[in-house]
Order: sequence, then structure tokens, then C-alpha cells
Amino acid sequence: MSPTALSGGQEEEIALTEHLNAQYEMSVDAVDFLGGEVDRNYRIDTSAGVTFLAKVQKDKDLRTLQWQEAILVHLASRDAGVSMPTIVPTSDGRLHSRYSLKANTAIVSVHNWLSGTELIKLPSHSD
Repeated sequence: MSPTALSGGQEEEIALTEHLNAQYEMSVDAVDFLGGEVDRNYRIDTSAGVTFLAKVQKDKDLRTLQWQEAILVHLASRDAGVSMPTIVPTSDGRLHSRYSLKANTAIVSVHNWLSGTELIKLPSHSD
């Protein structure tokens, strides 16, 4: 994947919207890029009034993603006493999906939205 691949912008937001509509049976109203260091994070607002977090990662990060998924699935089976993200499966039950933009492939995972201040809206934050 080239450094500019999946670099955001209107073209990626349109393709991601189409992907989410097809793979997650969502009716996406708005896609807002939130930034990210390893993956690209998007706030997804749907016509049903539900908000999600979509994470787009390079395809080569599959092992790391599967490790993260295993942790989130494990934590979802416990009462941690705090709000935590949960994985929203695809319409056919997968924990993530493959996503393509031009010649580049990435992995998309969708999570429930946790209310709060988005880091991108803070003037500064720790590394």
C-alpha cells in the first residue's frame, strides 16, 4: 500500500459509505474522519440515528486486528463496570470486512460509538 493509499478525502468517504451500506446493512448519512496513527478512524452517523466508529487498517495488520478482536470479545463477555467499545459484526456475522479503494485493500472493523470528547477536538493530548 502506498503512503497516499487510503489517505482519506471525499473519494474514500464515498467508498467507505458504500462498503458499510453493503457489508453492515447500514444506511449511512454522514462519515467524518477522526484521524489515527496506525489506522484511520471515522465517525459514522446512520439514518436510524445510531452512531458507530469505523476503523480502516492496512490489510497487512490482520494479526494485530485479530488480537484486538479477541480482547474486545473477551471483555464484552464480562461486566467491567465501564463503557467499552464492542464490535459490530457484518450482516453475515464476521468481526471485520475487507475494503478496497482503487488498487489498495484494507480491513474495516465497526464498533459501537462511545460518547465523549473526540481526541481530534482537543487542543492537545498526550502521545
